[in-house]
Amino acid sequence: MRCTGRSYYTIRNLREDIAKVNKWLADDNFSVRFEEQGRNGYQAVDEYSVHPDGSRNGSGVNRNICCGSSRECMTALYYAYNILVAQARKAG
Repeated sequence: MRCTGRSYYTIRNLREDIAKVNKWLADDNFSVRFEEQGRNGYQAVDEYSVHPDGSRNGSGVNRNICCGSSRECMTALYYAYNILVAQARKAG
């Protein structure tokens, strides 16, 4: 039974948020995307580079954004996205 006073944030929610952020990145022609992966019983969000057509550029990740609970990874995901946008505005 679901507790009425608490909102649950699951891996499914995290994957939906990653898809939403990746669409924003693609729409704004950023050359990076985010991906969720499980690690040792936790979730992880990694940043990787993409070609202009959206295919992955290389086999490795640029950096790890977060390892932790789904909610912790969601917070780090939006933080990383906001930093990318701020850096792009500053550069351009």
